[in-house]
Amino acid sequence: MHALRKLYEPEFYQGSSRLSQYFEGWYYKVVSAKHAFALIPGVSRSPSDPHAFIQFIDGIAGVSSYHRFPLSDFSYSTDEFSIAIGENRFSLHEIVVDLGSVTVDARLSEATLWRGSGFQPGTMGWYSFVPFMQCKHGIIVMDAAVQGTVDDQPLEGRFYMEKDYGRSFPNAWIWLQSNSFARNGISVTCSVANVPFVGGAFTGFLAGLSIAGELLKFTTYTGSRIERIDADETAVDVIICDRRRRLSIHAEREAGAELRAPQLGEMRGRVVETIQSRVEAELFVDSELVFRGTGGSAGLEVVNPDLLLPRRR
Repeated sequence: MHALRKLYEPEFYQGSSRLSQYFEGWYYKVVSAKHAFALIPGVSRSPSDPHAFIQFIDGIAGVSSYHRFPLSDFSYSTDEFSIAIGENRFSLHEIVVDLGSVTVDARLSEATLWRGSGFQPGTMGWYSFVPFMQCKHGIIVMDAAVQGTVDDQPLEGRFYMEKDYGRSFPNAWIWLQSNSFARNGISVTCSVANVPFVGGAFTGFLAGLSIAGELLKFTTYTGSRIERIDADETAVDVIICDRRRRLSIHAEREAGAELRAPQLGEMRGRVVETIQSRVEAELFVDSELVFRGTGGSAGLEVVNPDLLLPRRR
């Protein structure tokens, strides 16, 4: 029963049977009027350096830190999603963290979840059934309210959560996300990656636009297609279409901080992420503009975009 639940609720720990060359990480992003930060708890089951970790990125200061823990400090629940690394706790309801340099005690509520069904479980759709994929991605919470304290100062803002698990990150990707729009309840996320598959590779993608609790999905497995990808040193543009809808996303690139990334389960890769970008999103349905908005405090990563197709200048 737990194995089936993990498939449809990918926030649960997936690596209980993986002993080596495996990583799993959860991405908790919090934004308020005074704060923009992300916490990434995870495990690295590399043969040479197995350990648990919590990465922290301060989007306003543009700095990050990596906190190591013995692998034995990691624990998880199979009844409801909850993980702990030492005394630090993460769930769909709370964040309780004390890393010395930063403390967070926050509660989450009013969550809009990304859920699948039938033969399209989780975020990955039918790809969730493929056991040999290099990396799997799960969007868990598109948007939620967060209240509590950061370093004993009041916190009230918005929350987003996703995760990755497998052996290694792809060799090329674009990732962006924002739920800091003029009104609450709006969130956009988009991931485009060069995905190794059956001896070759393809450009896979997942995008979602949540408005007032309604989630619109644009994915490889639902028949959507990428119309345009452009990325240079200043901006990123992605346009995704299906038969009736067209989602256009423009993101301004800003300076970021360096995070560690997995390579064969070992956290030895490096990637730069910002949480200070700006995202402009437009949604057309039957060629009619139904949404236009600008989101701040956007997360953005761009790695080897020239390997992603199609491109158009």
